[in-house]
Amino acid sequence: MKRLAIFLLILFLACGKKSVPEYAPDFTLPDLKGDKISLSDFRGKIVILEFFTTWCKSCRLMVADLNQLYNRYRDKNVIFLGISLDGNVDLIYDFAKKLNIAYPILIGNEDIVLKYGGISVLPHLVIVDPKGRIYKTHRGFMKKRKLEDDIISLIHLGP
Repeated sequence: MKRLAIFLLILFLACGKKSVPEYAPDFTLPDLKGDKISLSDFRGKIVILEFFTTWCKSCRLMVADLNQLYNRYRDKNVIFLGISLDGNVDLIYDFAKKLNIAYPILIGNEDIVLKYGGISVLPHLVIVDPKGRIYKTHRGFMKKRKLEDDIISLIHLGP
């Protein structure tokens, strides 16, 4: 029931604001250890934001691909951040451990949903260029090759 309530809240918030900003809005969110992580910490790098929930089947399917890309590009100034919209830290921790998620996971909230123009389909990926601009967004499952093509394009464009 709690999952349904959270999902309905996300959908409600998504109906209000639809436009995606040109620049990625900064945020500060806790990770699974309670440390605060800000998007602005990664200025000058390519950032892949993956909004997900633990009960989303497509989100689960993307984890292996995201892990592979994270391991392949983390030494090339590419940052991956998973942002869970579940709200339950224990549930998210168990999910990350069970699926061996290698990249950092942050605990999202309603504010970040609004900042990013509403998130109505999961997973929801936001690709941020080194200058902090939103390069692309993708709603729903994204094939690894397509995401990798976007990463390679941004690497070749440079800062």
